[in-house]
Amino acid sequence: MKVNRLELLKSLITVKPGLATEKTSATELFSSFAFLEGRVITYNDEISISHPVKGLNLIKGAINAKRLFGLLLKLEQEEVELGVMGNEIRIKAGKAKAGLPLLQQEIPLDTPIIDWKPLPKDFMDSVQFAIFSCSKDVSRPVLTCINICEDGRVESSDSLCITRYQITSKMPIKDFLLPQSSAKELVKYVPISIAEGKGWVHFLTMDNTIFSCRTFGDKFPDVSVHLKAEGDLFCFPKIASEVIERASIFSNQEFDTDEFIEFTLAPGNMKIRGESDNGWFEERIDFDWIKEGTISILIKPKLMQHILNKGQNKCLLTEKTIKFEGDNWEHVIALGKRKRGEI
Repeated sequence: MKVNRLELLKSLITVKPGLATEKTSATELFSSFAFLEGRVITYNDEISISHPVKGLNLIKGAINAKRLFGLLLKLEQEEVELGVMGNEIRIKAGKAKAGLPLLQQEIPLDTPIIDWKPLPKDFMDSVQFAIFSCSKDVSRPVLTCINICEDGRVESSDSLCITRYQITSKMPIKDFLLPQSSAKELVKYVPISIAEGKGWVHFLTMDNTIFSCRTFGDKFPDVSVHLKAEGDLFCFPKIASEVIERASIFSNQEFDTDEFIEFTLAPGNMKIRGESDNGWFEERIDFDWIKEGTISILIKPKLMQHILNKGQNKCLLTEKTIKFEGDNWEHVIALGKRKRGEI
């Protein structure tokens, strides 16, 4: 059977985030592209992604992802011919031929009931916002998840900061906990529908990609009391956004959720500092700040830019927290210094 090489590569790229890395791969299946009923599937026990592939309905089994992808990438022909011979898949392109073992691997994934229900339009915005407040502390795994509630609440907390987003309509399925690691991959897609599974939640995109996430079975703590705040109104100066961009260059880490910049508020000025193993940056902004004493806070630069881009430069300062609030979201951060990388 002949298939368009670039279209096949595009399908493989779509499902690639579902592959385990070489360091974490526990089984051959985790590092393979599986083909089943005209779809290519990846699975790593946390997420699974599947996407339709044209012309491969008769192929069933798993193929080493690194070798298949690498071969297709190096070939130059527009079309390649694929076929099954015994327990291997044969690939032919021009005068080149290759054979790869075809493993008969069954994917232990809860098959979604195709009862797709439309997602609220601002669901993905809420997930993107909540990612930054998830914890990295595996000793409290529930805090490494985003709490997505049927009533439309989407919230997260690492015990030092809290984010809550109220989406515009109710969720079409029951409450579930979405691990941050899965959410960071999900936001790269644009799902339009959702289906509930047993221990899994499934998302569907317009181009028929299915993104499945294993959910976490626990109960998220009630954070409502910590969102209540009474204090002094404070406005970040407009130039702060530009300074944050400069400081974030020096806060660069492997993962953007590990990045922090430090704000220090003192009478008459604000200091913004970015620091990493590769250097540091500091800039002072002069403005009228009548409070006595000094206040220090660490915040993730992309989160701060996200807040400022929503046109929200006002916040409430209390004795213990700083709170930002929009029409449908709240974000609270504990004041004071803390170790970098603690979250």
